[in-house]
Amino acid sequence: MSESKPENQLDKKESASKSHEAEVEANPLADDLVGELVRRFGESCVIKSGMVGGVPSIQVDAQQFVTVHAYLKQHPNWQLNYQSCYTGVDYGEELEVVSYVRSSTLLHMVCLKTRVSKESPRLPTLTTVHPGANWEEREMFDLLGIEFAGHPDLRRIMLWEGYAGHPLRKDFVEPQEESYGPST
Repeated sequence: MSESKPENQLDKKESASKSHEAEVEANPLADDLVGELVRRFGESCVIKSGMVGGVPSIQVDAQQFVTVHAYLKQHPNWQLNYQSCYTGVDYGEELEVVSYVRSSTLLHMVCLKTRVSKESPRLPTLTTVHPGANWEEREMFDLLGIEFAGHPDLRRIMLWEGYAGHPLRKDFVEPQEESYGPST
């Protein structure tokens, strides 16, 4: 009688990882999108791709972030005309800008990402393509310190002018109590 060996946690993680990789490779929407972006903008446009919660996720070159959004908004096969989520994340050395865009007619969604350095966190504004990005860019500016060139009204949205730092950065140190807000 052969004994069956219990599957350990590492084996479970490896098999889950392999099944996720198979899902990424088998997703025609993600493959089509990467192919389209490489054909249109060159191989340097796509940094990496994958799936996040069943949604194609493409990290694109920061210099082409806005151009990619504009192209996919107008392209008849994509029509990504509605930005449903737009936010930033601190990854230590870099800041990532994440944009979930949907097609209101074709009913698919894509996650477009890009990264900028913490030392020079600057991107062109996406308000030229998605005007609703205005407040989210102000929030990223306020809380992460990302500057959006060409933004129509880039100023703090939650904290007051003169506040020291950006509270969603991992290296943020809370200011001393006496520096909080204007005195009343």
